[in-house]
Amino acid sequence: MYRYLLALSLLFSSNALATFTIKDIELTQNVVVIVTQSSRDNSPCTSSHWGLDITQEQDYALYGLVLTAVAMSKPIMIEGTGMCISNDRYERVGKVSVKD
Repeated sequence: MYRYLLALSLLFSSNALATFTIKDIELTQNVVVIVTQSSRDNSPCTSSHWGLDITQEQDYALYGLVLTAVAMSKPIMIEGTGMCISNDRYERVGKVSVKD
């Protein structure tokens, strides 16, 4: 039942939600770019990578969670905001959770 409700919410959600294994993390000026092992084709931005604006307090906290997942070698679930940052290249991350 839970999976059915989750599938329905994903169907009607405008934000991207997926589980990824992190391949690389790059820091370019004020943007952290999260490169995943698998690409996605539903990105509203010009690349399929995720981004965090570390000048924003919430994004800085999410960056800490991403680094924790990397240190633990765990995949993460990312929910996008649907907004693009850094000249419309990366979808801004809205929510991150570490998966087991």
